[in-house]
Amino acid sequence: MKVDPGLVALCGSERRLRVLAVLANASRPLTGYRVSLIGGVPVSKVYDELRKLEKGGLIGRRGSSGWVLLDPDLGSLLRKRIRIVWWKDWFDRQDRRERADRMFMDRLRAAPRPRFSKDRGWTPRNPSLYKRDPRKDEALTEMGLRPSNHA
Repeated sequence: MKVDPGLVALCGSERRLRVLAVLANASRPLTGYRVSLIGGVPVSKVYDELRKLEKGGLIGRRGSSGWVLLDPDLGSLLRKRIRIVWWKDWFDRQDRRERADRMFMDRLRAAPRPRFSKDRGWTPRNPSLYKRDPRKDEALTEMGLRPSNHA
């Protein structure tokens, strides 16, 4: 991680800046060990910094789940100047999004086709609204989606 000298001067040390930056960019409480891994700070030094920052009122513990940054203004400043994301978290979010998209498309493909029985006398109120360009049906079929049921 490339460190901004101005932020180091503001925080007092590069180690403290790294710890604060990791907590500012975290989406959930982090353990000291995880802060150490993400920020590149030795584990023994991380806990010293966490205790100092807690004593100063900048960070706090959330039960047994880990540490969080308490000052939203400081978090906003650090997030504007430093982006830190653990690679597993980055890809985890991406995988979740892709999985959700796949599940949605699978449900859409598996959904039963609507049945509009003409023998029951159903006709649309405004048939012109149900006419579409045949190219759209071709595109939907190529994507694996259902084309229109209306003739």
